[in-house]
Amino acid sequence: MSTTQPQSGFDYDTCILGDVYDTVVEILRRNLPGLDNPTPQAIAARERAAIAQVASLVPANAFEANLAARCIATGAHADQCLGDALLYDAADPARARQCRAQAASMERASRGQFSALLRAQAAREKRESNPATLNQAARIEHCALGLLRQSLEMQNPLAALPEAELASPVLAPDPSEVPEPSILPVASDPSEPPPPPSPTPATRSTHNNRAPWERVPADPPRDLAAEASYYAAVYPRRAQEIRQYGGVPPNCTYGPPDDDLAHEIATSTDPELIALDAPAALDAPAVA
Repeated sequence: MSTTQPQSGFDYDTCILGDVYDTVVEILRRNLPGLDNPTPQAIAARERAAIAQVASLVPANAFEANLAARCIATGAHADQCLGDALLYDAADPARARQCRAQAASMERASRGQFSALLRAQAAREKRESNPATLNQAARIEHCALGLLRQSLEMQNPLAALPEAELASPVLAPDPSEVPEPSILPVASDPSEPPPPPSPTPATRSTHNNRAPWERVPADPPRDLAAEASYYAAVYPRRAQEIRQYGGVPPNCTYGPPDDDLAHEIATSTDPELIALDAPAALDAPAVA
């Protein structure tokens, strides 16, 4: 593929970047809860605040931006449910409890999106710390975007952008191919003190053999409570069997969750999972 840039000066990647953020803003505006006083000024202020919260999560690509938008939207719904609970506290305590339960559920969903975002960012940063894996990912993304673009334009001709060209991926330089900078000798001044000795491997801390700038951040911890709640919502019968058996039944006919998630499902004190312990909890038909 030719790497010559079009006369207009922008490539396909740059062009669709605007579509990505337009979609993120649309997700926010569509999924944010309503306001008690929905004046145009109040709506605009709330949307500006939501955009600032998404930006503060530092999404670096389309997938991370989508996760960040969903995290902020579900968190806003949790706040609204808590506000509704305060309104019903005196007049309808049962309704207030329902609002608080819904707020807790939305808060877990928001934390789940946030945990997924942190894991995606940690994986990306780990990949970017190694030029070889970074270049491999850049080539894969470049090929995937090109193939997806061709398929999209065949199915929806209005999505075609003939004036934009899919630019070649920007690859990180190979450290073995970077020439050493030439350093000219400088005459030493007798009046200046001698430079400090260079550090040796023996002077480096034995706690971690890598220098601080070489260390890769650890993956963030999983939010098992949110994952267990989501698993129970999608597979209630499987979750009920796991709780009744105290783990994954040996004769299960479905793909079991991993050990950590199965233990969380079996031992969780979340009200939604405790409700599955009742014998008649799944009398209504559900997809297992």
